[in-house]
Amino acid sequence: MLGYTPVSAGFASLPVTGGVLVAAGTASQLVPRVGPKPLMVAGGVFAAAGLFTLSFLGLDTPFWQVALPGQVLLGLGLGFTFVPLSNLALVGVGEHDAGAASAVLQAVQQVGASIGTALLATFSVTAITNSLSERPPTPEDPTAPLVAQVEGYTTAFTWGAALLLVAAISSAVLIKAGKDDLPAEMAVHAG
Repeated sequence: MLGYTPVSAGFASLPVTGGVLVAAGTASQLVPRVGPKPLMVAGGVFAAAGLFTLSFLGLDTPFWQVALPGQVLLGLGLGFTFVPLSNLALVGVGEHDAGAASAVLQAVQQVGASIGTALLATFSVTAITNSLSERPPTPEDPTAPLVAQVEGYTTAFTWGAALLLVAAISSAVLIKAGKDDLPAEMAVHAG
């Protein structure tokens, strides 16, 4: 939409990756000191803030104004969440069952990601359809499909932010494991 080539668009998404790398490395150092709960809550809040920021994208919004900070926040949030989540999956699991517990975590993450993608795609497509029905493309208004596409993205970002806030609140309420409950040889996730 902003005239990016495929390569430029790929480079434009690197701030998420950078945020994940920085936060995962930091979280690996912090989990033994503070435990998983504070990082899971902070990660959820950061990721929600990132998606909420991205919900302000417009058809002509400069990259540095919304997309860059939104992606950095999202990446930081995801990075702060990945490491403690991996460690939480091993709390109370015997050494002989650690592989199975890790496999279950991976399977649940894949199923959850599929469900989340389907849900957010449904919200996005519904918003696009509604936008196009309210403002169909005409020769006088050729940007209507692009406006509808942005509406779909921003709707999905808003719903994603809300779901991440629910996850952060759930983490704050439901995670009981502290730093002393983590396995002696914790899963290390450096990014």
